[in-house]
Amino acid sequence: MPKVGKYSIYINDFEKLVLPLIACANFKYELLVIDEIGKMELKSKKFESTLYELIHKMPILATIPCALIKQSKLIESLKKAAKSKIYEINKNNRDAIQKEIVKCINAVLKKN
Repeated sequence: MPKVGKYSIYINDFEKLVLPLIACANFKYELLVIDEIGKMELKSKKFESTLYELIHKMPILATIPCALIKQSKLIESLKKAAKSKIYEINKNNRDAIQKEIVKCINAVLKKN
């Protein structure tokens, strides 16, 4: 079983839970929200390939740890998507940036 730090990753359980939710995003939702795409989630190749399929089909709002951004082709693809917008959130800006993110989400939902 793969591990990230001291945590074991139950990839099959993760995929059984998450993939059906993401797969139906094509048909049901105006915005796919994922909190978070991190090292554990990227251990699932099925999760990665499903997101690759959705990148250009619908808006995706995802949290991504800053340390991970340079290490993943999927994350790079998300960043390069035409409608991509990256917010770097830290302790100094996290309260102020919230309004900007909510405004962006509302704009996306109005377009769809």
